[in-house]
Amino acid sequence: MKRFLSTGDEASPGNWGLKDQVVYINIIIHPNGNYLVLALRWVSENIASFGGDANSVTIFGESADNDDNMYVYFYPAGASSVQFHFMSQLSRGMSSNINYFYNYYNSHNVNLIIRDMTGYFHRGVSQSGCATCFWSIDERAPETAKRFGSLLNCTGTSKEMISCLRSKDASQLASTHLYFLVRFMFVVTSFLEYMTFGASGTAEEWLMYPVVVFGPVVEPAHPGAFLSEHPEELYKQNKVAKVPWISGYNSDEGAINIAVLLLDNKTTLQLNNEWEKYGPVFLAMKNSSGSNNLETLKKVREYYLGDKEISFNNRKLAIDMFGDRYSVSCGLKAMRYHSIHTGQPVYAYHLSFNGKYSIVQLLGQNSQDWGASHLNDLVYQFNNTAYYPELKLEDEEYKLSQIMNNMWSNFATHGKPYLSNSGQIKDIWEPIDQSENLDSPLKFLDLTLNPKMIPDPFLERDRFWRDLELLD
Repeated sequence: MKRFLSTGDEASPGNWGLKDQVVYINIIIHPNGNYLVLALRWVSENIASFGGDANSVTIFGESADNDDNMYVYFYPAGASSVQFHFMSQLSRGMSSNINYFYNYYNSHNVNLIIRDMTGYFHRGVSQSGCATCFWSIDERAPETAKRFGSLLNCTGTSKEMISCLRSKDASQLASTHLYFLVRFMFVVTSFLEYMTFGASGTAEEWLMYPVVVFGPVVEPAHPGAFLSEHPEELYKQNKVAKVPWISGYNSDEGAINIAVLLLDNKTTLQLNNEWEKYGPVFLAMKNSSGSNNLETLKKVREYYLGDKEISFNNRKLAIDMFGDRYSVSCGLKAMRYHSIHTGQPVYAYHLSFNGKYSIVQLLGQNSQDWGASHLNDLVYQFNNTAYYPELKLEDEEYKLSQIMNNMWSNFATHGKPYLSNSGQIKDIWEPIDQSENLDSPLKFLDLTLNPKMIPDPFLERDRFWRDLELLD
């Protein structure tokens, strides 16, 4: 809440979580007091001590979720954060924004070291997320902030409400925040019942994406703004960092969400039997196509499910529906935008490897039944021993980890994601075509034990969503 709550004006303009990634607070013992050091400048000045190159910094993140080697790695909402930094003048050290922070922090008796950050990141990696999806910008932030404030009897003007909220105990803020969260994995008995619950309204009014309540916003124009124009407009105006980008998706992005849904028989029954009521909540499409909304929802169900119901046996159909709506379709648009408007290479990947470890195992599910779910890439990349056995040299999962980390590291070091082994280089990953035609098929590297280029695996489903011409 405190990272993104916004009143839509300068009382609380928002995007604090993104600004935290730009401004690194470092309290040290120093005769002149406390210093704030701009994070990317700090990396530039110190990366050599860790074996890195100040002229070769890659920012890297997962999801819309997210360690570091030669990467600056953001958590959470890392993949979309990376692209937001492409767009932000603040991230690129524009002078008016820096002066704002200089004046602000000096007025609070904190010294600020001013640095020009232009050119202090040179590439980006976004895994399973971007900043151009419908959920990436919170269009209703001021209304949500007022509703949150009202639960704590904080009303009045924006300044009065924010002042009141700052006077509250952290436990009060946390407990009130629960009204806005879907603790769907372990707490609520009915996912959709919770989503249609609100302290003074329905979930359609309160929530856009079930686990995102306060999100990034387009701020009112002011010197300290992180983002003051919509992401798509910034691309159209060529106001984004011209850097190479790796971006991609897993073949079964929606698996974890559908696995959660199917744990609750009551919810699944509600969704199947009352699609017109719960479909708009499930797919965040309450007002996405205006007066034709119910007709559009009918088209979506028919396209993915036909006359079938959402069930374990039909899980792949529902996985594609959910994953395409929330991640894939808007992500492909982001790739096209970046390629066309920056002229920089965009390397698209499709992770189809279905290993013996998966995020769905945390729900008691068999990983082989669910494909390459959202977050599965992190299971392999970082050898997560908190929840899974340590990868062994003979494991296929270890081999995939080696392939991905080798290509990612070469991209971060040399600017090209080639495979290297014992001095042998395999330059197999081609960037997408830089075409002015947003309808043209993309090409992907299929991430398996034998990675290779493949035609666009999402092509027809992506065209279906673009043909719907949703308002969001």
